[in-house]
Formats: sequence, structure tokens, C-alpha cells
Amino acid sequence: YEEYMTENFLEPLGLEQTTFIVDELETPTAAHWPDESGEWQSSTPSPTYYPAHTPSNGVFSTTEDLLKWAIFNMNQGEFEGEQIVPASAWDLMWKPYTEIPWGEEFGDYGYGWGISDMDNERVISWGGGHLGSPNAFYLVPEENLALFVVFNSSPEMAKGNGQVDAFTQQVLHVLLRASTEQMQADQPALDPALIPPTA
Repeated sequence: YEEYMTENFLEPLGLEQTTFIVDELETPTAAHWPDESGEWQSSTPSPTYYPAHTPSNGVFSTTEDLLKWAIFNMNQGEFEGEQIVPASAWDLMWKPYTEIPWGEEFGDYGYGWGISDMDNERVISWGGGHLGSPNAFYLVPEENLALFVVFNSSPEMAKGNGQVDAFTQQVLHVLLRASTEQMQADQPALDPALIPPTA
């Protein structure tokens, strides 16, 4: 899996700082998070890392590379003038196949992506992470909008994923309303309680 993805995606997209092999990460540039005693821990290697999980949550990347990944997906397989993957693949991946019970912000599941409606816009998303680095990756294709948020605070994976999704959805609501001139005076601002404390 790692070899296939590297040859067919990472290298063509120039994702030089992205890897599926945890041992290839440079510790100083890896995500760090404070444990319960306040000591900073590195997510290299993550206590939850297991090679068999690589296809679902085993990629390690950077903000710059994730921007390239967002562009690649928003352009449905085209990057810097080259069609790396047929655009028809996104018709399949972003097609709803089954409902998912993840609250009102999530509606359906395609192939590897969550599909939902937010402020009358189709939203494509996924997230996850390891201990100390929960993340959320959201795309709004029709608005040409991509949003990636990562926290480095929660040692509880399920709790951390819920926090980062809730925060990201609030940001996305604000961006979508602003872009469509639908900002309402009665809409709440970002909830400070969703922002994790820093050490």
C-alpha cells in the first residue's frame, strides 16, 4: 500500500514532506502535544500507530503538502496541468452510498469521504488523527474552499476528534455565510470553549 501510494500520488504531487512510514518522520518537525503532567510529547512514533491501519489513518504530512492535496482533490485529479487520476473517480468517491449517524452535520458516506450539506452547500470531509493530533479536512467544491484544522492537545482520541470537528464546522459556517452574504446577526461567534488550552 505504502509503495503504491508513494509512486502514484505522493511523488506525482510533489508531496515531499508526506509519508506513511512513521520511522521516516523527523521528530523536531512532528506534531507535539502536552500530556496530563504538562510535559510535551512527540507524535513520533504515535502510541496508536500500527502499520495495518495505514490505509485509514496512517499518513503523516505538513500544511504545505495538505494544500497540494486539497488542490488535487478540488480539481478532481488534476494537478499543475496534469490529470493524475481520472476525474470520474471523484464522481464515485463523492457520491452518497450510505447514511452515517454522526450528528446533523454529517449525512452520508461515499468512498473514503463524508458527504453533508452545510448552509445549502455540499461539504466533503474526513478526519481522524493519532493521540495528540486530531484533525479535520473539509472541502466545499462549489465554493473552491478547503479547510484543514489540527489540534495538538487532546490525549483522548475520540474526545479530540469531536472537538476538532465541532470547531472546524463553526469556522466553516462563518466562511460559508460570509461568502454568500448570509451572515446573520443572531448567529453565535466561535465558541471559545472549543479551543483547546495551551500549555
